[in-house]
Amino acid sequence: MAFQIRNVEVNGQPGCAVRVGNGRVEAIGPDVFDDGRPQFDGGGGAVIPGLRDHHLHLYAAAAARSSLRLDAVSRNELGARLAEFARGLDAGAWIRAVGFRHPNTSLDRYQIDEMVRDRPVRIQHASGALWMLNSAAIDRLEIRSDLNASVEIGPDGRPSGRIWRGDDWLRRRMRGRVVPSLSGISRDLARWGVTGVADASVTNDAGSVALLKDAIVDGALVQRLMVMSGGAIEPPPSPLMQRGPVKLVLDEARLPDLDVVAARMDAAHCEGRAVAVHCVTASELALALAGFALAGAGAGDRIEHGAILSDQAIFPIRDMGLTVVTQPIFIAERGDFYRQEVDVGDQPFLYPCGRLLQAGVPVAGSSDAPYGSLDPWQAMRAATVRRSPSGHVIGPLDIVSPSAALALYLGALDKPGAPLSVTTGMVADLCLLDSPLDVALQSLRSDLPAMTVVAGRIVMNRLETSACA
Repeated sequence: MAFQIRNVEVNGQPGCAVRVGNGRVEAIGPDVFDDGRPQFDGGGGAVIPGLRDHHLHLYAAAAARSSLRLDAVSRNELGARLAEFARGLDAGAWIRAVGFRHPNTSLDRYQIDEMVRDRPVRIQHASGALWMLNSAAIDRLEIRSDLNASVEIGPDGRPSGRIWRGDDWLRRRMRGRVVPSLSGISRDLARWGVTGVADASVTNDAGSVALLKDAIVDGALVQRLMVMSGGAIEPPPSPLMQRGPVKLVLDEARLPDLDVVAARMDAAHCEGRAVAVHCVTASELALALAGFALAGAGAGDRIEHGAILSDQAIFPIRDMGLTVVTQPIFIAERGDFYRQEVDVGDQPFLYPCGRLLQAGVPVAGSSDAPYGSLDPWQAMRAATVRRSPSGHVIGPLDIVSPSAALALYLGALDKPGAPLSVTTGMVADLCLLDSPLDVALQSLRSDLPAMTVVAGRIVMNRLETSACA
């Protein structure tokens, strides 16, 4: 696809044109190009690199769209909401609910049975670490106490209904599961100017890679994709896909030995892959840093979330050359829960950004969808104020400027903390805004993108007119 965008701002220079062909930016210069290819009038808007979401879970996010959302549902309202949702389903169909979060509260099979007995129910905690099933679901999946370490056993010696970090195992038991389409998510991402995503699912394997490749080939997923995995996977067979880091999930409730962590890091490096370590507590972060110190940190190694990251941890992260991939949206969406659940001494260190950037640590932004909003502009706005839903500022030292917030989403998928700029010869992953950059930064509106281009192909276009010269 070959075209030209006239009357745009590039790297702060107005009155430019950007010529695209063969999947790349062929030329940038004054608005004088005229070689017969389709022309678009950019209206003075800025052309910036396409945005990247550096950590999400595509199929979980797609499945969440057809699930009951429990984000703002109280414990007392839960039964009524489940019953209301069930009325729209076929008899015996599953109820899938996500986003359950109440301080110091999880549900067992018997508590869910009191709300719904006649159909299988599975409820995911907002952390993503826990599924809660009723007895009908346990019976449907034939879950026994000896099946898997993820299955919690209750005082009566039977499965309690709580499945801890058992997504992959649970998915395999869901025989006949329909794979959700990624087209809706992909359209939304394109609407927001997102040209690349990193699927950070630790359960990704050869089957997942094949499904994701099919989604790209079929056009359901138009973004460039990097695939992480907990184990070995072959390089994906698509020019829009790449193999990403090995994902290590550290769980404070059952932390592995340091030598095990270091050995897994070393094995990933020997495979030519970076390491991405899931860290949402101070203990998990400490173990991750000790592992990197023992195994050695390599290019592209990263800390995922860094949910609690004290000042003392910043300098080892910087000195080892690690990147932190964080989620500023969580402060805006979950800040009031954090004020209840997180130790008051840790609250200033939640989901850091500004302190890391000031210390010279590369930082990238992401949604962690479905656990946070997919909209990167909403996350950028959150990063500039760090206010909870009730208006409390959490971690004021981590507030960043609008330009720094945007830069969190401008890195390449394999170099997430290094913002790109628009240059001649680059792969044409681009986002055209509807206004100059300085104006756009004043609002960080979600509808700023007017055109999104992936590998030289227009995947979203809101411009009113286009014509051939």
